Amino acid sequence: MARRRTSARGAYPSRASREANWAFRADDDAVLDALVSGRHARSLREYFGAPAYAQLSVLAAAARRARPPSGPKVLILPGIMGSKLGGGGRRGNSGVLWMDPLQISAGVWPR
Repeated sequence: MARRRTSARGAYPSRASREANWAFRADDDAVLDALVSGRHARSLREYFGAPAYAQLSVLAAAARRARPPSGPKVLILPGIMGSKLGGGGRRGNSGVLWMDPLQISAGVWPR
């Protein structure tokens, strides 16, 4: 029995198919660039959904325009009874700052 040759055409996905699933194969930086530029919009809308794609495009453009943060970095490590934040204070002054995460998320802290 003779073997049937596989068509070279069927071996590779079409260009439209590759474009449609681009977001599933792209890395984070490529997705960010595409959100800002509008490239691969159809694939990204399918991946995120139309409302999320619209919101992410606006956020990605704002992030691209934003200046890099300046000032000291803050690391918050949640604890069981709360978090303790402080700087390397002098003797007798630990520089500990107690905060309420709920007030921070509500926008009422720091005062």
